Amino acid sequence: MFRTASLLPLSLFSLLLMSSCGSLEKPEFRTVEQVEFSLTQPVVRLHVVGYNPNRKTIKLKRAQGEIHVEGEKFGDFSVDSTITIAGEQEFSIPVRIDLVKGKTLKHTGMLLTRDEILLKLDGRARLGKSGFWFNYPIRYEGKQSLKELTR
Repeated sequence: MFRTASLLPLSLFSLLLMSSCGSLEKPEFRTVEQVEFSLTQPVVRLHVVGYNPNRKTIKLKRAQGEIHVEGEKFGDFSVDSTITIAGEQEFSIPVRIDLVKGKTLKHTGMLLTRDEILLKLDGRARLGKSGFWFNYPIRYEGKQSLKELTR
């Protein structure tokens, strides 16, 4: 369940890079690290690790939005610290996912019984380079294979 959620920030970052600079290559997903579950709240914290194949360094100041799975709200994602993403190097993005209260078990069951899910991201991010900051919309909708994420 949480591997799917962990791919969301990387997809978000990829969409942001591609929309901000036409010639940038899509970052590569490497792994998810430091997954922490809250015992008192429906919150997941994790780090998405990827590789930036581009020469340019950019900064991700913050990102936030909603995650929908199969048409139902799954939760809210946020990145609330500034991350410098160096060119041609690995990067790590800390992500917080606030799950919808009262539906965690329903969503877990849905993710365990399907091979593929319809995933939708809707939000915005603040990106910049050389002191110029821009707001970028985050819009993604597509099918995600759960088998690929659970290898």
